[in-house]
Formats: sequence, structure tokens, C-alpha cells
Amino acid sequence: MWVLIQSISYFFRVLQLLILARVLLSWFPNVDRYSPGVKFIYSATEPIMGPVRDFMSRHINTGMIDLSPIVVLLLLNMVQNFIFRLLLGF
Repeated sequence: MWVLIQSISYFFRVLQLLILARVLLSWFPNVDRYSPGVKFIYSATEPIMGPVRDFMSRHINTGMIDLSPIVVLLLLNMVQNFIFRLLLGF
């Protein structure tokens, strides 16, 4: 059971770090968006970030500020806690 919990924890941590890297990359306009590392970061995070960004742009007016990374990080944390509670029987 401990190995499963650790694996899930690592998965969520890597995903959170990829989202953070994506946010940091957005601050630098001179970054080559077609380099393999940047393409990997965007392709790994877009399936999660895209729907949240679309939902927020349709239903919540935040203007020019993209709050989807914050919302995604909070949702990932909630999902991780839910999975741990299921596995541990709480």
C-alpha cells in the first residue's frame, strides 16, 4: 500500500512541477516554444489546463489574468487528498 501511495504522490508532484514550469516559461517571451523540453511541458499540462482555462474564460471574468494554474493546482491537491482518503479508508 505504501508503494502505491508514494507513486501517486510522485505523480502529482511531477504534475505540479510541470505546471509551475509552464507558468515560469510564460514570463519569458524569448523562450523557444518549439524546443523539445518546452513542447513536452505544454503537451503534458494542456489536457488539464485547457478545460479549466476554457471554463474560466466562459464563466468567470478575470480580465487579462490567467488564474487557471492556481485553480488546477488546487484541484490537483483536492484530487490527491481524495485518493489518499479512499486508499487509507478515512
